[in-house]
Amino acid sequence: MGLNLNGVADKFIPRDVPFYELFEKQIENIIEGAETFEKFVNTNDRDEREKFLEQITGIEDRGDQKRFEISKALAKTFVTPMDREDIMDIATSLDEILNYIHTAAKEITIYNINSTEGIKKMVEKIMASIKELKEAIHLLKSKKYDEVFKHAVSAKTHENDVEDIYRKAVKEMFESKDLNENLGRYLKLREIYRHLSNTADKCDDAGTVLIDLSVKMM
Repeated sequence: MGLNLNGVADKFIPRDVPFYELFEKQIENIIEGAETFEKFVNTNDRDEREKFLEQITGIEDRGDQKRFEISKALAKTFVTPMDREDIMDIATSLDEILNYIHTAAKEITIYNINSTEGIKKMVEKIMASIKELKEAIHLLKSKKYDEVFKHAVSAKTHENDVEDIYRKAVKEMFESKDLNENLGRYLKLREIYRHLSNTADKCDDAGTVLIDLSVKMM
């Protein structure tokens, strides 16, 4: 008769180690940040944008604190519900998404760029990817790794959509008749597109971390 090591491990994991709950709080904070960023890009009013940027900055600060809480809990815990490296990979990859959202909002504010359809569509796809990551994170506690895998894969597919929007937007931008007259503005806009593409890459990275974990745990 084989020994179920997972079952034995569960019995010895202290019940007050809230890793799953900490992950859930982290992703909920990221959802709040992404939703605020979506509001940010859907207005061109500078006062409203300043208000939303201030909110995003506070949310990003909370995100850093939540990653620190996970690191602190990990340092104090001998037996963990998954490999220690996996715990930190999840926390770090999620935190990077929020960092990039914050930077994108700051860049748009500094460059004073009005939102284009390309920007709005890219942010919409990034939001969809984060929602899939949220579903995957919420399923970790119940150990439904096949479902975690599916949502993580779905999260990654949106990165391809963002890349398609990015290439199309840049192509249209450099084919504009007023390119020479407004070259400075277009270069700033390309920088925003590039950063949003990188934000989608961070969602893709988090999806990869969750896929790798799922395969390992199934």
